[in-house]
Amino acid sequence: MMTRSSILLRWTLVLLVVLGSSYFAANIEVKEDALDLLPDGVATSDLELIRQLGMINRVYISLTIETATPEITDAEWQRLRQSVLATGSLLQESPLLPTVVYRLPAGIEHSLFQELWPLLPVIADEEDYRIFNEAVTEEGVRLRLKRAFQLLNSPAGIGLKDRIVNDPLGLSLVTFDKLKQLRGEFAVTAKDGVFTSDNGKSCLIWADSSQPLTDSQHAFLVQEVLDQALEQGLHQGVTAEVIGTLPHTLANITTVKKDLRLLLPLATLSLISFLVYSFRNARGILVVGIPFLAALPAIVLQNLICGKVSGLALGFGIVLTGLAVDFAVHLYMALSREPGDRETILHNLKRPILLAWCTTTSVFAILLLSSVPSHRQMAVLAIAGISLAVAVSWLLVPTISGRPPNSRTAGETTTLTSSSGRLPIMLWIFLIAAGAACWPWLEFNGDMRVLDATNEQLKSVDNRFHRTWRGSVDQALLLSRGTSLDEALDVNDQVFAYLSRQDIEHFQSVAPILPGPAIREQRFSDWQTFWSRNRDNVAASLNHHGRDLGFRAGSFDPFLDFISTDTSSFNAGAVLRGSIYPLLASMVRFLPDPAGPNNSDRVIVMTVVPENDTTWPVLQKLQEKQIDDLSIISFRTWRQQVEHLLRHDIMLLSLLAGLTVATLVGLFFRNVRAVGAALAPVGSALAGMSLFSFVTGQDINIMHILMGIMVIGLCVDYGIFSVCAHEKGTSRTTRKAVSICAVSSCIGFGVLAFADHPALYSLGTTVLVGIGVAWPTAVWVTPALLKTGETLP
Repeated sequence: MMTRSSILLRWTLVLLVVLGSSYFAANIEVKEDALDLLPDGVATSDLELIRQLGMINRVYISLTIETATPEITDAEWQRLRQSVLATGSLLQESPLLPTVVYRLPAGIEHSLFQELWPLLPVIADEEDYRIFNEAVTEEGVRLRLKRAFQLLNSPAGIGLKDRIVNDPLGLSLVTFDKLKQLRGEFAVTAKDGVFTSDNGKSCLIWADSSQPLTDSQHAFLVQEVLDQALEQGLHQGVTAEVIGTLPHTLANITTVKKDLRLLLPLATLSLISFLVYSFRNARGILVVGIPFLAALPAIVLQNLICGKVSGLALGFGIVLTGLAVDFAVHLYMALSREPGDRETILHNLKRPILLAWCTTTSVFAILLLSSVPSHRQMAVLAIAGISLAVAVSWLLVPTISGRPPNSRTAGETTTLTSSSGRLPIMLWIFLIAAGAACWPWLEFNGDMRVLDATNEQLKSVDNRFHRTWRGSVDQALLLSRGTSLDEALDVNDQVFAYLSRQDIEHFQSVAPILPGPAIREQRFSDWQTFWSRNRDNVAASLNHHGRDLGFRAGSFDPFLDFISTDTSSFNAGAVLRGSIYPLLASMVRFLPDPAGPNNSDRVIVMTVVPENDTTWPVLQKLQEKQIDDLSIISFRTWRQQVEHLLRHDIMLLSLLAGLTVATLVGLFFRNVRAVGAALAPVGSALAGMSLFSFVTGQDINIMHILMGIMVIGLCVDYGIFSVCAHEKGTSRTTRKAVSICAVSSCIGFGVLAFADHPALYSLGTTVLVGIGVAWPTAVWVTPALLKTGETLP
């Protein structure tokens, strides 16, 4: 019998450790990094670069007006345009969205010529010179001057005098054509200063968030800004749809919250009711809570070992710590219901608890070999939590395990007798055979998108957006790097030249407007050569035909001076600061370079290529060229690489986990019959999960595997306690303890099988099916296998 002072000492010691841990845990910052979900070596540096570029933090807003006729009227267009201007202006006021692009700068119609015309000598390419050759002929000069004269004398010619005297041949039109290359695969056109679709009924706004939109807290703040801006900015008949990372983040968070808000109270109420019914007193509830006292110390240990705590690892690690509840339940049931003195009972429990702890922690120790950082963090927290929870349970559960007056005496037997051992074994063999037959037909899906809570409404919005703007679902990002803008532009020119030779259409590049210094030098030389041959003839033709049309002598001297210049006035920085900056902002980025001198910037110039069956082989060949300072991020290739690595990782870890558990059980029992009986629940769980996936037509995903490893750790414990109890003659008490543990796990985890979120659903079904078939196996099949073995001659 434990003394009052001994009980007080144990509780004081544990509570002091918990209080001390709470002090340190309060200073731990939970950091959520999406890169921790990816296997090591999966282009993490490139993905980090994409995050810095803000590509995953971009929000697209498509504004559409419902029209009464197939063609949009002027009044409807004005309502749509005013909605864009009002909404964009309101969004610009928020510090959460530092970059908002919704219109071209005011007066761009007049300033664009002044900005682009001086660039012509260095951006004109071979195709443009075909146009130039036609324009400088005698007939070409006459026709173009006549067209200019007519335009000048029309209502539209007001304000075009400077443009015509500087460019009487209309050569600047080629510069406007090059702006089309900036719109990429989105079918965007400019009308009245805003970005419209082909049918003129939709307009596009895009904005970059200051913080990652994968952060749920920040995502809700951004959504609030959007809601307020749209509520105040939209005019009658105009609707808005948001596309990008934001709606997916919110859909996942909202779905999880809805599921937990509905299912957690149901699970809690069901679990408490079941435990009160099973234990018949309040101490049983306390027994279940004792292992969770180890949670805070485990978190502190995990932070010391890993250096950080991620939200995902924290959530799953604490859940996995709950596995130690099984140990507490077995302790409580044995101490309160088995015959014999306390010391003898605890001595008999040491062996199964030690083995169960070894097998459970070894399963998670295998996860330390995973190539996914979050899996390793989860494993560290689970091992620390389970180990500490077992120690806490061993210290505290005996202090509350009073023996009821009607407890059995030492002479009473609690061994189960059964005359129907063949039927459970036959059913078990059938389950194993069915599971094994289904296994080869199952497929592993490593695409993380299968765990995304994308509802039908969100899919409909995405599809409608891509139909309206003709955008590709998948895009490849070609990132040209340099320590200066000119260096990055030189690399980008190589990319543009290669893609152009391959006849790739609808890719987005700044190369036509912002060539690198090598291209600029060559093109300016071509410009000088061209005009040295044609200047005199063009000057004579302009004077002759200009005089006939009524132009004054010397009207075109600005043009003749321009084509005679010996130096280029091109300035890439000035172009970036000009009117077309909204079109270039997302494609040319200056990022801090900590490794550079004086924290200088590194420059990234981006080319966007739609990924499809035509472009994918081209991108692979470009990758093989291994151009210096070029990174190619193909999300299609990336997903395949992630799936391959995860498949390899999962298969290896599952095999190692199975071998480790089997080896430990074999070394412990040193008896083939006992080993087989102990592992029977594990076989049932694996077979049951295989059969369930086959019948429901589900692919196996990463969540199935992670929770499958947890189920293996639970089920082998059931088998171990059942075998040890059979050897000690306490099968009835152990059967009830195993049943309480199994039903508790099915209630706590299995209720998630009714969740709408794919990840929670996968978690719930895995536990419910796995433990659902392992439980009766441990209760009936394991004793039957042991009894059958005993009767063999």
